[in-house]
Amino acid sequence: MKKLIKFLPVLAIAVLAVSCSSTAQNGQSYKRLDAASFQTAITEHTDGQLIDVRTPGEFAEGHIANARNINVNGADFSKQIKSLDINLPVLVYCRSGHRSSIATKEMKKSGFKEIYELNRGIMEWQSAGLPIVK
Repeated sequence: MKKLIKFLPVLAIAVLAVSCSSTAQNGQSYKRLDAASFQTAITEHTDGQLIDVRTPGEFAEGHIANARNINVNGADFSKQIKSLDINLPVLVYCRSGHRSSIATKEMKKSGFKEIYELNRGIMEWQSAGLPIVK
């Protein structure tokens, strides 16, 4: 047991090194952000592509200003994300974080270079008192 405890920090460093190198190798950056950090990312990345992956009905009920609606469950989701520029930052959110997680996985596979995901979705955004538009 003592040997295992001594080995754990070494293992943790090795795992971290592998995950960092894989990110560097494929040239991709992914960050899952809280509401305040996501708002900062929107402000800092004026060339960013803000994507709401909820249904059109949910989007109509209220969304973050300047967001584009691309329904992750829509039949044409893959086609629509291919219309985005993979070299520009993409900022993604949904209602609670589940669908945006699915969307970011697809975006990573498609080669997007810089992805920011809103942790816990628009629910987190609204809980932080941040504005939505209808």
